[in-house]
Amino acid sequence: MTEPVFQDPIERSALWFLCALSTAGIVWTAGYLLFDLNVAVEVAGVVVSIATTLALSRRKTERGTNVPGNPDLFFVLATVAGDLFILLACLHARTDLALSSPWLVVSPAVLVIFAATTFSGMLSRSRVATVFHFFAAFSIATVIFKIGFGFDPFIHRAAETALAAAGHIDPKTPLYAGQYAIVAAAHRLLGISLDALDKWLVPLLASTLIPILGIAGLRDGWGMTDGAARRWIYLFLITPFAAMTFTVPYNLTVVLFLVVLCLWPLCHDRRIATGLSLAAAWSVLCHPLLGVPTAIFTAYSIANGRVRRSVKNIVATVLLTVSVPALLALNNYRVHAPTIINNPFSRLDFFWGLFADPFPHPPGIVPTFWTGLYLYHQWLPAILLVATIVVAVCTSRRRAGSRPTAGKTDRSTISILFLGLLGSIFLVSTAFVFQDIISYEQSEFALRLVEILPLVLLPTLGVGSEAVWQFVAARRPSLAPLLLVPVAIAASLSLYLSYPQTNPKSDLSGPSVSAADVEAVHAIDDLADGQPYFVLANQMTSAAALREFGFAHYLSAGERQTLWYPLPTGAALYDLYGQMTYGEPTIETMRAAAALTETNRGYFLTYRYWPGFEWLDERARGISSAWYPVGNGAIIIYEFDNLLVEPDSYANQD
Repeated sequence: MTEPVFQDPIERSALWFLCALSTAGIVWTAGYLLFDLNVAVEVAGVVVSIATTLALSRRKTERGTNVPGNPDLFFVLATVAGDLFILLACLHARTDLALSSPWLVVSPAVLVIFAATTFSGMLSRSRVATVFHFFAAFSIATVIFKIGFGFDPFIHRAAETALAAAGHIDPKTPLYAGQYAIVAAAHRLLGISLDALDKWLVPLLASTLIPILGIAGLRDGWGMTDGAARRWIYLFLITPFAAMTFTVPYNLTVVLFLVVLCLWPLCHDRRIATGLSLAAAWSVLCHPLLGVPTAIFTAYSIANGRVRRSVKNIVATVLLTVSVPALLALNNYRVHAPTIINNPFSRLDFFWGLFADPFPHPPGIVPTFWTGLYLYHQWLPAILLVATIVVAVCTSRRRAGSRPTAGKTDRSTISILFLGLLGSIFLVSTAFVFQDIISYEQSEFALRLVEILPLVLLPTLGVGSEAVWQFVAARRPSLAPLLLVPVAIAASLSLYLSYPQTNPKSDLSGPSVSAADVEAVHAIDDLADGQPYFVLANQMTSAAALREFGFAHYLSAGERQTLWYPLPTGAALYDLYGQMTYGEPTIETMRAAAALTETNRGYFLTYRYWPGFEWLDERARGISSAWYPVGNGAIIIYEFDNLLVEPDSYANQD
């Protein structure tokens, strides 16, 4: 008997592409770690990925009976036209200035149009319109920010650039290597700009694999009809989807995790199980924080029917709970950092704090609209959990759609995944204190997993939502489309919350890397004239230095070495920058940085957008030997010479 595989050639092609990409990522990563990323390794990755894909797809497949309906041309055109307007508006707003939020340069009309196109897309029954809509949702920052979006992408891009140039990065480590190897190898094989490859990798994969394979999984695995699957795939837009908007190793694992989440009920098909196993293995090599839970869940799904259910459930829950804490402890051991383990029940406030309002303000200070928006954001996971439980109970006897192939284990399986991740979040947030990480990033690992929890619920919520749709459509067909209005509104709110925000409530967004940052790092390098130097600057200028020079200069920092800019942001050089910026610029702080790095020359930067810029500028000029404005005065560079000599005074000059 022929194994069931997706009937649609586009869906099969997407699955084989996932297999090929995952296989290439695994081979290139293994080759890089064992040898170097050379021509032989690159060719081996291509050959093995092609051979694997051909082996999986060589058999003929049965054509199913669940033929998709014809798309509604009106709604297809409405969706595509609206999304095209959004992308053109973002392209018109494209800038290289320091920008804290894309919503400062695009009209609020974009959010209204996005809600409308979400509604029309759900009614269009068109995969093309859906893919284009997801692409528009995930690409806003990449289009608007000309130089780059965020901070972490610059660090990873610098590592990929070094790997592509030399074939290795010292010291070699499997951490992040899954993304580094595939971007560097693709750059060398295809000749495409590494910068473009890195920027677009996650947005493009997310906007194609999630809609195409998600629709197939909801239909063939979760028992929906094809029309229902095309309608409720849009639920993946109702929670903030920042992880799909820019490329870093963790975000790449989120895309792979969502593919596994949609397709796991089909793991009885050996080819799909193989494809998901390859994707899970690659995700571990990209970022183990979510990659290892993805691999555990994939193994659990494949074990369905092969291992006694009670044993499998207990083992999976325990592994999901302890895997991430164990990985963090192992990483501390790898970098020779102490692992501080606390009694988790004595730090429950850290766990509850993950779900608290991150932007607290006194009552009445923030307008009601903004308060309501962030209350909605704060309570969205609980809202989705309650909604999922309600629809699961109400539809427990009657599955949505006509083909309940996912079986009765859907809800118990999802419960295992949800509870395992929740247990892991609890231990990570309460038991661990991380070394060399600044205070406001201590909860970063747990918060990343918190963002995954609502996504786990979405397929089950989709099944229940389709049951409600069928119930209403059978009695009042004209009212059924009204069920999509809350989804469209939620997707629009999610779009806003998925990108950095600057408003009366959210006032913590930092600026993007600007042309002034790039100009500043080149000006400083020219001023140094080949002499060793250190720079006390913010994260964005440090990111610009990595973009322009890579990991060019290392300086002594006691028994360790540090980059010549404040990286990582938890290290001593960044603390000294904080003293200069949040305290008061003093020559003693600059001398402390010079003593730390054993470097006689240093630079300190202030930024015109920074609160209290005039005050900082006046005091920095008073202690520096020279100062230089760049970017039409957007950034001021202060130069300090002979810091290790401790002169009596500095001769100030304009």
